[in-house]
Amino acid sequence: MPVEPDLVIWRSLLSSSRTYKNPKLAETAIQNLSKARSGDYVLLSNIYSSTKKWESAQKVRELMKREGIRKAKGKSWVEFGGVIHRFKAGDASHVETKGIYKLLEELTQRTKSQGFVPDTDLVLMDVSEEEKEENLNYHSEKLALAFGILKSSPGSEVRIHKNIRMCSDCHNWIKSVSRLLNRVIIIRDRIRFHRFEDGLCSCKDYW
Repeated sequence: MPVEPDLVIWRSLLSSSRTYKNPKLAETAIQNLSKARSGDYVLLSNIYSSTKKWESAQKVRELMKREGIRKAKGKSWVEFGGVIHRFKAGDASHVETKGIYKLLEELTQRTKSQGFVPDTDLVLMDVSEEEKEENLNYHSEKLALAFGILKSSPGSEVRIHKNIRMCSDCHNWIKSVSRLLNRVIIIRDRIRFHRFEDGLCSCKDYW
């Protein structure tokens, strides 16, 4: 490289490794991250999974457990009427849970009918494809988005915050929803702002 790579460059390379499904580049990147975060290891594990390297993915999980590296729990929040509404994966504590889940299931079916395919490789459990999809369906940003859509007028913008990096499945699904509902959806995750519109994201799938 013409310049000495820093943490930002190595983390960008790690992220691009996911886009191009390049585990070798991911390994090089994480080896050079002197301050690797839990999210970096989770991303490496996901890259292995997406390339069917299940044993390598499991080794990363074992390393995290051995070194006491805990995966941060994903949380998302959206503001409505001056009140912050918070969600976690599989959350059923919200007063409007029934409506949220009903809309989410409807959106899931509609996006799938338009060609969206859930990225079940991200689920590192020995369960059926149906159960893997179920695991992906209720991530915190999906719940927050469903709530935001329920409470806002058709065509209006929805803004969401998330404390960790969005997974690729949620990212692709939200692109599909933006096209389906003709909505602008803005999500601020730990890495950057994402502006979803007409099936595309401002990050151009690099984050």
